[in-house]
Formats: sequence, structure tokens, C-alpha cells
Amino acid sequence: MLPRNGIRRYRQSRIFDARIFPGRCRRELTSSSKARIIGTLMVHTTATNRQGLSSASMTNRPTIVVISSDAQHTVGSRIVCAVTTKAWLQGHQFDLEDLADLLATGDVRVVHDTDEDAYYLSALEIDNPPEANRFDIPAESLIIKVNGLARAKNADFRPVRLSGKYTTSDGRNIHFAAGHLEARARLSGTAVGIGADGQPLPIPPSPWPDYLALVDSRPEVAEVLEIMGRAEPLGWVDLYKVHEIIGDAISPTKITQLGSNTNARDSAFRVSANNPDISGADARHARPTPGDQPKHEMTIAEGRSFVSELVTAWLDSIVHP
Repeated sequence: MLPRNGIRRYRQSRIFDARIFPGRCRRELTSSSKARIIGTLMVHTTATNRQGLSSASMTNRPTIVVISSDAQHTVGSRIVCAVTTKAWLQGHQFDLEDLADLLATGDVRVVHDTDEDAYYLSALEIDNPPEANRFDIPAESLIIKVNGLARAKNADFRPVRLSGKYTTSDGRNIHFAAGHLEARARLSGTAVGIGADGQPLPIPPSPWPDYLALVDSRPEVAEVLEIMGRAEPLGWVDLYKVHEIIGDAISPTKITQLGSNTNARDSAFRVSANNPDISGADARHARPTPGDQPKHEMTIAEGRSFVSELVTAWLDSIVHP
């Protein structure tokens, strides 16, 4: 059950087919009939009545109501909705922008608050911490996986941090300790597809929220994202662990059949990760394998890009088998 604090209940007798923030709330039914969630509607917390939501006006406040539909009737459904707690983020602008693009939809989101000119993380887990007001406990676990997802998309991504500030639905700010950032810069651009008529093509839905949702049912995905989301730049040891986890997860399929991987690229990665003659003290082994004469090698930067591509291809193969 969701905690009482910050929850509003609504009785509805009409169907509203709104498609805003699906899945962010939970439902209790006062009748024994089955209901299904068909959408959500953002409303003022005080604007409701027994006849439905006709008096509720649209708002940008974070209160969300799930609209349910019963095949027989709709009267009798009670909606339980947890409002959003904002876990404020700290990081470089381009990394935060990448996250906001990556997780613009879904149950876990990174949002740019224009009033604060800052970014925050929101999720049902953060709204409902295991201990009262300890929003930092679920947020710290979640931000690692979110960072790991972003690093899978872009090997040059640098993990963002929780600022330590959490804003509740009633405007209270709760603070916990936070870390520091290093200075960085980058050049970036966005590719836009152009159709035959010369007009920009519509941007397809982002697959990344679906990738992140896999952590709930696939522990190996959570394990990989936790490694990928570590604050420090990944070395050969961490990269090889990810390679091994994916190889085990897809067995008996060979890892060289995943995405754009090839025997030559995979061999170059493995030998570069293991051979100190190639990677020095950062290699997994202290001595090279006798007689091992590699045909191809990778730098650590190439290894990071290779593993990021591998993780993305693996996640996509799960979502779209």
C-alpha cells in the first residue's frame, strides 16, 4: 500500500481517455469487478466531486490521477495516487540533457524544471521510500542504473549525481549529503531525418524507458547497469565483467552474434582487456598468455564504446526478441 501522506483519492463515474503519465499511480476497487487502466489525467488536488472530475481543471502540478474503466460499469472505482517527489540532480548540462531525452517518458523520468532551471529524477520508488522521508535510499539505487543506461547509449557519458535535495509534493525540501563535479566540455549535435517532401521526419519513441524497466524482471540487467553506472570511468576489469554477464545471459547464442559485434572485434576486446603488453597495469592479467599474438587491439576508449554498443544491442534483443 502507498503511504497516506501525499495521496489523494478520487471517485469517478466517467471515462477519461487521457494518455499522460501512464502507470504512475495505483488503483483500489470498491467493487468486485475487474477494471483496467486506460490513461491518466492531471488535475488540481482539491477539484473533484462524487459526480466525477468535471470540476477539475488541467494543471502542471505533479498530482496525477489514474483513470480506470470497468467493462460493466465505472462507478465504485477508487483511485489512489502518489504525487511526485523530485530528487534533484547535479551534473554537466549535456549529461543532464541526455538523461532528460533518454527518460522523457515512462515510470522513471528525468525532467527539466524550467522554473528552477534544474533537473530532477522522479519515480514511484522515490515517492514511496522504505523509511519515512528517506527518499535518498531508493534514489541512490536508481540513479546508478539510470547512469548505466545512459553510458550504454554513450560511452562518453559521465554519471550525474543526486544533489542531496528532495522536494516533496507539498513543497518541503529535505537535504542529504551530495558529491562534487569535475569540469568538462563537449561539442554535440542532433541528427534530424528529412522525408521525401523535405520536411523533418517524426522522432520515433525512445526505447530507453523500456530498457530501464527490464531491471524489475531481469537481475542480470540490473547487475550490468550497476556496473555501467559507476561514478568512475570504467576500466578493463569492469568492462570484461559486463562482457561476461551478457555472454552468460544469451547463452547458447554466441556474443559475436549480438548487434554489430564480430569475431574480430570481440577478439580484439578480449585480448586487449587481458594482455598487459597491450593495456599495461590496467589489464586483467599480470602476464600475457604465452604464444598469444593478437591480430587486432583496442584502446580503453574503444573498449568502452564496444561494451556500450554491446549492452545496447543486448537490451534491444530482450525488448524486441
